[in-house]
Amino acid sequence: QQPFLLDDQEFSESCVLIIQDDDAITVGVILNIPSTHSVDIEVDIQDGGKSPKQTISIPQRHGGRFGLKGQQTKPTVWLHNCERLKEAKVGSPLGDDKSGGFWCCSQNDVVAALATTGVATAQDFVCINGFTVWEKSRDEGTIGGLLAEILSGKFDVVPREWSEEIYEELVEQNESILTAENLDSNLDLAREAWKCAGGSPSSKAKGKCVKGTKAEALADMARKSWWSTFLLGDPSVRFGK
Repeated sequence: QQPFLLDDQEFSESCVLIIQDDDAITVGVILNIPSTHSVDIEVDIQDGGKSPKQTISIPQRHGGRFGLKGQQTKPTVWLHNCERLKEAKVGSPLGDDKSGGFWCCSQNDVVAALATTGVATAQDFVCINGFTVWEKSRDEGTIGGLLAEILSGKFDVVPREWSEEIYEELVEQNESILTAENLDSNLDLAREAWKCAGGSPSSKAKGKCVKGTKAEALADMARKSWWSTFLLGDPSVRFGK
């Protein structure tokens, strides 16, 4: 809600998948923010008895600013929400299998699926680098962490059954890495995924003006500025350079 007022602009119109929740922390990955990086994997394609080796490049997404302590590179999380891959037992479900939703898999799972004809395509997989962490309050009776942000209206909880539509929009983002040329189209695709998660401008922000500029326009400017600066590394891109 009112995304331009968020302390962390990376969460503006974002979809976050929670992958761990315990007494101390909540860990999630942002699903719908692309990056300028990709992962190259070598696959032996099994086709008619021949096994030609191919290098397949899969776009990588920005999952958050955090990595693992003691490691210079952030961890890569592989996800999918594809019924074809679930039937082939590629990976394992996050949460209750009966309720559907995203599955998590390893890079070895991805390689094996791509190597088997008719099982998977590169676009089926959502490759995410880094994650987001919310520390929970240690003070008894005090609400902190992600729950506090949900209660304050910064985040909404999305029904698991909506995940299939969100995934379909994420697949559309898998065509290429983020570039200055496709910045605007990627912003639009990310917004469509957010809308599938029930996202819409706050009723307080709709039509509201700040020094003559509509709040929604300010939110769009702040979002594009963050993507240009922190994802592309070139703030001038937001001005149409």
